[in-house]
Amino acid sequence: RGALSLALHVPAFVLNDADAAAWGEYMHGAGRAGSSNFAFVTVSTGIGGGLVLNNHLHTTAHGLHAELGYTLAPNDQPLEIVAGGAALSESAGLVARAAANLYVSLGITRVAIGGGLGLSAGYLQRVQATIKQLGEPWDALEVVRAELGVDAGLVGAAAWASAQQAKRPL
Repeated sequence: RGALSLALHVPAFVLNDADAAAWGEYMHGAGRAGSSNFAFVTVSTGIGGGLVLNNHLHTTAHGLHAELGYTLAPNDQPLEIVAGGAALSESAGLVARAAANLYVSLGITRVAIGGGLGLSAGYLQRVQATIKQLGEPWDALEVVRAELGVDAGLVGAAAWASAQQAKRPL
């Protein structure tokens, strides 16, 4: 970050790609519907995500923000091993359960699904069907298609940098 700021003579900011996509969807895409607790889940080769809690992008001291791919699936393997692009058989059901866990543990009320696999035909419907089958209280979770597609990270990074710059003294 520092070297980039020096080389370009402008402030630079660093943000994880899934966090950037989450912020982009929250500010300008599927999350702008007014939910203060929002999650973006990218399902592609692996699984990643970003969280907005109480209208703020969630970050942690240890650098693992919303690493849904590292959460454990029922077989004690990381979710991205059993539900990422390399393991299609149960992916939608496992991602639905991970989203349902965000609903009950963090109060996430809306989850946007993106990524190459997540945006493929029929994937979102399978996630939504699993959520509905889980019944109460999980069926109140709103699971939607990410609206910004491949541009979510770019839009989010620009919005994040703009917000960070606004916080800096002139």
